[in-house]
Amino acid sequence: MELKKFGEILLDIAYQTFALKTSYFDRLGQSEWAKAGIENWVQVELSLAFMIRDTAVTTIGNRKRDCDLIISNYGVELRCATAPYSTWLLDATKKHPKAELYLFLSKTNAKLMEELKSYFEKNGYVEKHKMLNKEWMVMVVRKE
Repeated sequence: MELKKFGEILLDIAYQTFALKTSYFDRLGQSEWAKAGIENWVQVELSLAFMIRDTAVTTIGNRKRDCDLIISNYGVELRCATAPYSTWLLDATKKHPKAELYLFLSKTNAKLMEELKSYFEKNGYVEKHKMLNKEWMVMVVRKE
């Protein structure tokens, strides 16, 4: 399967997995839950979502591939943010340049979306996203 097609599948599965769980993100965004490990939880949920679809997913070899997960032999770097900060999300592309796809799950607003769009256009990335609700989005990013 080509990377572009897999990116679309990743986006669909992430959307299906998290669309009804945005209240969890709101809770994990509260200061008393700041160290609860939202990315670890998202990684487990996403791994299970692929496993129940009989799709290979592993963390074995992820350091060598410079990513969080290896799904269907593609390296996926995951970033989650409970506030709309582009720096944390975009840092993934800078710190993990070997990852083939980036999956962002974030609280969002118009400013964040504009900052992401501008960065992607200038640096040769393409993105596709879906809104989980009016405040949360899931996005898949890849090099053009």
